[in-house]
Amino acid sequence: MLADLDLLWQQLRCLWLGAPVVVELQDHALGLAQFQTGPQGPRLRHCCITPLPTGAVVAGVPRQPQAIGELLRDLLLDEAIPALGAIGVLPGPAHQLRLLELDSPDGGNPPWPSGADLLAWPGLTGDIPSELAIADLLPLAGPPLSARGREGSCALAAVTRRGSVDAWAATFDAAELELLQLDVSTTALLRLLADGPSDVAGQALVVLLDLQPDHSELLLLQQGLPCYRRLLGPLPGPLEQTIARELELQGDGLEQDEPDADAADGLWESLGLVDSEALVRDLIRCVTFFQRQQGQGTAAPVARILLSGPGACFPQLSAQISQQCGWPTALLDPLASVAVLPEAGRLPLPAVGLTHLLGMALGVES
Repeated sequence: MLADLDLLWQQLRCLWLGAPVVVELQDHALGLAQFQTGPQGPRLRHCCITPLPTGAVVAGVPRQPQAIGELLRDLLLDEAIPALGAIGVLPGPAHQLRLLELDSPDGGNPPWPSGADLLAWPGLTGDIPSELAIADLLPLAGPPLSARGREGSCALAAVTRRGSVDAWAATFDAAELELLQLDVSTTALLRLLADGPSDVAGQALVVLLDLQPDHSELLLLQQGLPCYRRLLGPLPGPLEQTIARELELQGDGLEQDEPDADAADGLWESLGLVDSEALVRDLIRCVTFFQRQQGQGTAAPVARILLSGPGACFPQLSAQISQQCGWPTALLDPLASVAVLPEAGRLPLPAVGLTHLLGMALGVES
């Protein structure tokens, strides 16, 4: 009887206070965020992360949809998050980027599909192979400089294998949540960059390096438009273990230990230098390759490197990478675009480590 009343209360609470919940499945952890939107901009209302068993998610694709769905449902109940549907965020290894072009016959804006229509959209004149589905579509102000010769309107399509979509759909079915749309980590990062200051002149490159426990994602932007993307190896060292320790100290997730805020505060500051030499070599190689493709005498200089993701939480890493590559390096600040409500409490990681979840705030409709 009490269980039935509790379920009824949760359902009524969702109707009163509910909003879509953003769900990110990395290979190491499940992350949740919920936002309040309005005239004052997006504000974070809930955010939590819980570790996942090894092998439950591989390269961003759920291998155990039923078990992960039940974990997600329990986490929502445990954190008292009133969820009206879900927005899934595909991590870097689970998607690719394709540049699409569409001419509008009346010279106006093309009728790009949005929301759930994307998952069933067949693509544009054979640009997207049948085994792939469009997870997200980001209209661009114009063709990137690396795609000279294209005319008409362009959009950046994030595509994933249809089998991955099926696995995500099964996960949300098990969680008894409606999958409202799929999004991708790359466009969440691009939204944060687009919302920030535009102070890079000419053709200078902005390099975004997103550091996750199992991979690093490199994005090059020119005049605010993405022009190159590459997945690189992760930072060596105990990043995943450090994240797990942070969550343990905060009492986050389903196993609620007594939080130790003082120890959590000092955890990242106590970490020394990490071995970033191999990653920086790959970074320089990729940037140099792109510059050479532009032709002799036209290679774009690097304006700065922006670091994001849990790896960017290492306090000395920004200065370390700048010293190794010779380019100015800073942290991407998601809190410049997203406010945090008091009810959200303490963030499970430093804000730069939550850029995927917080970047989604700029794509959630009110």
